[in-house]
Amino acid sequence: MDIEIRRIEQGEGRRLRDVRLRALRESPGAFSSTFEEFEKRPLSEWEGVATTRSAGNEEATFVATSPTEFVGLVGGFRSEDRAGVVELTSMWVDPSARGAGVGVRLIEAVVTWARAAGAERVDLWVVEGNDPAVALYHRFGFAPTTDREPYPNDPSRDEMRMTLTMAPA
Repeated sequence: MDIEIRRIEQGEGRRLRDVRLRALRESPGAFSSTFEEFEKRPLSEWEGVATTRSAGNEEATFVATSPTEFVGLVGGFRSEDRAGVVELTSMWVDPSARGAGVGVRLIEAVVTWARAAGAERVDLWVVEGNDPAVALYHRFGFAPTTDREPYPNDPSRDEMRMTLTMAPA
């Protein structure tokens, strides 16, 4: 499968909506957001997100795109309360593209963007028990921290923070 990793572009709100809703439907236990809350958002909001995240150093969305559709996505945003930290969010790869290195390439896109934006660290939250995601992040160099929070969609489960400290460029 020929897959390109690139930053979302202005005018791709509908495609962004489609891939995000597929992610939430296919892997509801992996996200703090729900399909129901995102499905209600108007297309104009998705277009605004695509525009905002297509350029700049405050937030970004990267997509994995096949010749016919987006097959993965990941986001990054600068932490408002922690200088030098970028949060990696919304990581998902379509089952048809898993096992082909797409996840690593999406993470690389956020880390490269974060480094160019002057970040010293990339942090993320992952639901404990999501072993494939935890293993992917470990392989990339993320380490678990002691930070834990109840998972919003199931308070009997926890999310843990993982962090990647970047060497100076």
